[in-house]
Amino acid sequence: MTAKKNRATEIFAASHILSALYFIAGVALLALMTQPKYMPIHLGILGILDIIVSYGITKMRRWSLYVAASTSVLSLVFGGVTLAAIVKLLSSDTVDILILLGIIAYIALSVAMLIYLVLKRDEFL
Repeated sequence: MTAKKNRATEIFAASHILSALYFIAGVALLALMTQPKYMPIHLGILGILDIIVSYGITKMRRWSLYVAASTSVLSLVFGGVTLAAIVKLLSSDTVDILILLGIIAYIALSVAMLIYLVLKRDEFL
């Protein structure tokens, strides 16, 4: 009984949740690259970095600490600049509001990852 409970708490650990969210964000950024309109190459690079961070955080590797920190800072800069630029261009349409909420969620994910890295930096191998 306790082995199942320990496994359940391990699955829902903060590292696994953040890892899954970073993987989803990376796939979403790569999916944006396939859109027919011109999309900047840095979206694809950031998406690939998010997927790499997802793997590294799950395995708790030492290198992932540095890659995750730099990727989180890049994501904060990208999200902040994009948010500032889009706020002036978008209307109050439902799709536009959903885009803004997605960018805000991505920024919040980056902040949560940085907080997690600061609190758990000694646990990385």
